[in-house]
Amino acid sequence: MPILACSVEDVSHTPGKLTRGMCPKHYQRFRKYGDATKVHSAPRNSVPAEDALRLASNGGRSISSAQDAKKLSRSSLTCCECGKKMWEHKTSAPQGIAKCLDCRIGDGHNLTGYKHGCRCDACKASKAEKNRKYKEEFRAIHGIGPSSKWKRDNGGMPPRVEWIDRKVRRTIYERDNWICWLCNEAVDDTALPRSNYYPSLDHIIPRSKGGDHNPENLRTAHMYCNAKRRDLDASKVGDLFGWKKAAPICSPV
Repeated sequence: MPILACSVEDVSHTPGKLTRGMCPKHYQRFRKYGDATKVHSAPRNSVPAEDALRLASNGGRSISSAQDAKKLSRSSLTCCECGKKMWEHKTSAPQGIAKCLDCRIGDGHNLTGYKHGCRCDACKASKAEKNRKYKEEFRAIHGIGPSSKWKRDNGGMPPRVEWIDRKVRRTIYERDNWICWLCNEAVDDTALPRSNYYPSLDHIIPRSKGGDHNPENLRTAHMYCNAKRRDLDASKVGDLFGWKKAAPICSPV
């Protein structure tokens, strides 16, 4: 492969690296400034070498810009346990309470959680102790534990099913023999909520069209069928689900 030289500067390049006869460096200058020979001459925002060394010794890291120097000058926090200097942030705890990462996690292991954290005996004991303290503080504020408060706030069930009582819901399921009224297939009471076969209640007259929560206006339906129908008028449901077809509608996706 022949070797060509940049038309701006006598530097050899392979033909594939030349654009309009210019090497990549000069071509980018041409695109940015319209002049391939122009060099950006604005001074860098830097500090003298002696100041950089002084700041580096203060923070334990090299500083090359004035912006970093200003940040370092504000790093007045020290760990309340080991005395290590720390960067100060708007969300940092106040001096005397703030702790460094190593002190916050105790023995230095990863305590981000049971799924990704360390599972050694020391870490499990430390995590259990933190959970115990959290529950004690929560109980001192609210008078009950976190789980009890959640159940009382949500009626013992997730908020998404609060619109009808669980006993009434089950009564309607049994009334309909656990059969989806849209596809005429059985629902699965043991399925997970994300399953297509999970039971739900569908409004014959949709809520958006004036329907209410009266049991006479509710029918058992698969979660998938309920979502597929949306607020379609009841007179058009048969065409959507093909009630004359034998194939089931609620096959998993």
